[in-house]
Amino acid sequence: ANGDRDGIPNVLAEAMAVGAPVVATTVSAIPELIDSGKEGLLVEPEQPEAMADALQRLLTDQELRRRIVPAARAKVEAVFDNKKCIEDLAALLRREFG
Repeated sequence: ANGDRDGIPNVLAEAMAVGAPVVATTVSAIPELIDSGKEGLLVEPEQPEAMADALQRLLTDQELRRRIVPAARAKVEAVFDNKKCIEDLAALLRREFG
């Protein structure tokens, strides 16, 4: 209620990394990790029917799973690549502190 939320739930990134298709809500930073229809499916919070529909869709739409599973893995590899994150941080520090 006060807006205090975590960022990206680790469990989503972990599921995506191991090839489990994901369904989540649009709360917090989840939409930064999951582009709905591309790397998983997103529904609005407090919409149990929409969540059930999205889960049913993932269970029954084999072509959707074939598309999103590798895209989700690629997204996690890009977002959580430690070498790239360190390089980005180093570049930022160089710009800031010379």
